[in-house]
Amino acid sequence: FLIPLEDAGAAESLYLRMAALLNHARTLVRVNDTTGSLNRCSDIAALATEFAQKVGQQHALATGHAIVVNNISPEIQNQVRWLSLVAKHYVMGMIHQRKGEQSEALECYVKFLNKARHDLGHNHSHVASVLFMKGMVLFEQRKLHHAMLAQLACLRIR
Repeated sequence: FLIPLEDAGAAESLYLRMAALLNHARTLVRVNDTTGSLNRCSDIAALATEFAQKVGQQHALATGHAIVVNNISPEIQNQVRWLSLVAKHYVMGMIHQRKGEQSEALECYVKFLNKARHDLGHNHSHVASVLFMKGMVLFEQRKLHHAMLAQLACLRIR
């Protein structure tokens, strides 16, 4: 899947494809198809890597000539990066949780939570969602006090 980055429409198309893959991965986790979900996460990672390499190549070409060959908006670049991050940490946390691997799920959620708070702020709906998931894992681990704190923090945002 080659991305002609001179075409901003192609980048937006890639973003929409990645978003569809991410939604499919989340759905597959919910219907207990963790293998399919892992495959979708791998597809997202491959597309994000290819996108980043192409953007990097264009920036490298442009630096010596004081011209901008990359007309991809920073917003689309950030959205592609964010989708990759969601697939890497949030969906992987869901997969681990579904498999009963609570410690791994918690680790994924904490990484995502730290990045989401840094990028989006403490009161964003994505932060609330991951706090909810973190609380569920902590509850399953019988760390009830910590689970309650995560759930209360989630409710404070929503």
